[in-house]
Amino acid sequence: MTIGSFDWDADINAPTSGRSPLARHCSATGAQMAGAAISGKLAKLLAHFAQVPQATLQEFAAAHGWQNNAVCSTVDRAKAVLGWLEETGAVKHVTWPNGRTTSQAYYRLTESGRRAWLGYIERQVRGIEAR
Repeated sequence: MTIGSFDWDADINAPTSGRSPLARHCSATGAQMAGAAISGKLAKLLAHFAQVPQATLQEFAAAHGWQNNAVCSTVDRAKAVLGWLEETGAVKHVTWPNGRTTSQAYYRLTESGRRAWLGYIERQVRGIEAR
């Protein structure tokens, strides 16, 4: 797999673990189910950041109805494994009703992420034209 030409139909090799053969089996079956959904999640992530050049992960989660913790594995893959997403260096400060303030980092697509998004769109168009 190269960053510019991600195989959207390929099986995703997710990490598995466990101390016993049964635990490893259960982990592997769970990873297979998660892997089946990862390409769709990556496509949503790319689409969002192609349309919104800079957003926090919390903004992305809210825009797509995801829980914040559901975003992390997809973002980690896009950022650390594929190199499609990066922090901008800008921070959003959020003040909560109790007066506490937290910070949220802004993210954007990298050049590789933009190429992956364009490749995904091209693949979709080819599929439509082939019908």
